[in-house]
Amino acid sequence: MDMAQTTGNPAAWTLRWRFWCVCLALVCSLPAGCLRDANCARVRMATISSPTPTAQSSPPRSEPPPVIEPSTTIAGALVDEEAMAVLGARVVAATHRIPAAESRNLVAVMQDGYRRMKETDGHVPTPVPAWVIGAPADTVVIQPEEPTQDLAVVFLHGWGGSWALPCWQVAQAARQVHAMTVCPATRFEGDWWSSAGEDAARQAIRALRASGVQRVVLVGLSNGGIGASLIAPKLRGEIQGLVLISGASPQARSSGVPTLVMHGARDSMTSPAVARQYASRAGGRYVSVDGTHFALLEKHEEMTAALAGFLGSIAASRPGKSSKP
Repeated sequence: MDMAQTTGNPAAWTLRWRFWCVCLALVCSLPAGCLRDANCARVRMATISSPTPTAQSSPPRSEPPPVIEPSTTIAGALVDEEAMAVLGARVVAATHRIPAAESRNLVAVMQDGYRRMKETDGHVPTPVPAWVIGAPADTVVIQPEEPTQDLAVVFLHGWGGSWALPCWQVAQAARQVHAMTVCPATRFEGDWWSSAGEDAARQAIRALRASGVQRVVLVGLSNGGIGASLIAPKLRGEIQGLVLISGASPQARSSGVPTLVMHGARDSMTSPAVARQYASRAGGRYVSVDGTHFALLEKHEEMTAALAGFLGSIAASRPGKSSKP
């Protein structure tokens, strides 16, 4: 799920949405789900945390870097994310939380996305059960068949919390260049421009760099794209590329790194004009597709091809040297 705009009382809507997700999770739990699926090793839940410093006679010179560790929770491996996502899509469409033109084909493209994900990776674990009950959501980590330490992607979700499907869709492009995709989570609203959101993104980037990854590309979707455009200038030297999908801030400054902006031409939830202007301002490439706010799923082949090409150009460049966007 990813909605950039909502109406009514946001807090009340969030509580109702979480309530229905919990109910559906209880109904649609799978007996063993991902625990029985060998493909789950390529898509897993993780946590990002800073090691506890050991007692020393003198204070450490610097804070230890965060690490990515396997999650100890299993709820995400037992629940079918598709059932919850489809229910959510039907609810927001029925209650007119998003424009009719945006919701008309949303359920169909979601179902197609989950079909492709299951055909490729079997039953994929989900971060949803944690955040619907108010607990910190796990980070989704998606590996290619032959991972490299040269390049990794950090993906920032949009409004509606962290879900495996959009993370997985972005990872299909990253896999083509043997890059790992790490999808941290922030609050339900996807406010990555907040201190909590920016810290979560920084923790993921720092953990990857500490593990030996040489270059990181920051990718944001919808509110995640808006947030990525705002925090990217603060991350110079930490990221080597920026990708905005269906979202950019009109106030955002150039990040100073190669930039790709992709947007649906019929998006009525976030402005294609603002996205195009940001791409021009940043000296980046702008890709327009014939889609709505949910173009990442509607036009997944075009989006994946453009993203894979951009990531390939970053991978082909020498570390420390900018590649052309």
